[in-house]
Amino acid sequence: MSGKNSTSSVVGRESSVADVAMKAKVSAATVSRVMNRRADVRPEVRRRVLIASRELGFSRNQSLRSIALIVGSYTHTPSGTSHVESMVNLLTYQLARHRYTVELIGEDEMERAYDASVDGVLGLVFDEQLAKLRNIPNLPIISLNAPMTERGIHSVTIDHFRQGSLATEHLIDFGHQRIGFLERVSENWGSRERLAGYQHALGEAGLEYDPQLVEFVAEQPLYEALSRLLRRGVTGLVNLCGDDCLEVLHILQNILNRRIPEDLSVVSVEQLPVFQYLTPPHTIVHQSRDELARVAVDQLIHLIQEGPAESAEVVDITLPCRLIERESVARPPA
Repeated sequence: MSGKNSTSSVVGRESSVADVAMKAKVSAATVSRVMNRRADVRPEVRRRVLIASRELGFSRNQSLRSIALIVGSYTHTPSGTSHVESMVNLLTYQLARHRYTVELIGEDEMERAYDASVDGVLGLVFDEQLAKLRNIPNLPIISLNAPMTERGIHSVTIDHFRQGSLATEHLIDFGHQRIGFLERVSENWGSRERLAGYQHALGEAGLEYDPQLVEFVAEQPLYEALSRLLRRGVTGLVNLCGDDCLEVLHILQNILNRRIPEDLSVVSVEQLPVFQYLTPPHTIVHQSRDELARVAVDQLIHLIQEGPAESAEVVDITLPCRLIERESVARPPA
């Protein structure tokens, strides 16, 4: 089903520029400048006009409805393989099924979400800026892969705790006790959940958690982190570095000269189908981005169609993940 096609009425008729001007306490010319995205309008005035236009249901183009994707510092990569870029492509495809266009919004452009032609928001960044959008009337918001339900924002996530525990349990089943944990950052929700899953699996197996076997690589060279883990005697590696997973494998095999799985067993989080074509084919924790995009978009469209009264209850959806066993894990070397 397509997006909304008509404006709210003001005293039995469609709202107009004059109605917006009256409600925002500005001139019609100012409303026109805001709607045409002119730069010569003070931010507080622009925001007041956009809120008034949304409350009245007035948009400069009623036939073109859009969904805002909050992407932060989104940049295009030649390979098109980054998490954000992949999710933008998948979400755009799913939104096209519902005849919605996409409005990409960066960290410094958040007020563009106030436009009355924007029917909803999908958040790929999870900071205070996304929470501030709750002040916009009649605008459902869904965050992806970072629950913000305590802030009144709907959430759809993949089970990151299970990702960490599945990978660790699989290595333990093959007899590994010195298991390294590799992640990009330490402070976001997904990383914390994966680490908690890793710690849980170790505890269930009666293995002591050793923080020296945990490395976060966002602010250090991968080579240094991997070298430290190898010096500390790891025989298995939980490789959850997201966009850097393939580089991790390249460094291990081609620079540090470790054979997989003869010298080191590795379980990676899947980002690309290429993992099944590596030598050897790699065991992965599969996270379906396609399913994440589909469920998030379908849920957002439902919230838009039902309206504010029906979307008052905050939705929190967690999608499962699964382990796909291949040939990158073996028993530890003697």
